[in-house]
Amino acid sequence: MSGVVDSVPEEMRELFAEIIGRRDAKLYFDLCNTEKPTPIQLEEVMDILLDEFLRNLQTDYEPTKRGKAIDDLLGAINMRWIIQK
Repeated sequence: MSGVVDSVPEEMRELFAEIIGRRDAKLYFDLCNTEKPTPIQLEEVMDILLDEFLRNLQTDYEPTKRGKAIDDLLGAINMRWIIQK
């Protein structure tokens, strides 16, 4: 079985693991062991990533390099599990 984490683009997987694993280890574990996120899991992931994105804005509200990477990750998740529903 391929987990949700395996479906995250390879170049973004480390960032996904670092953020979600740090903020909610159980959620990360569950996502490693299920093929498709539940609506609740997906909402939790998006909330965590959005919060992390907001923490990575500069004073002029432009994202830092890390913020841009998180924004790309949010977009990839949106494309994979929300738009293609």
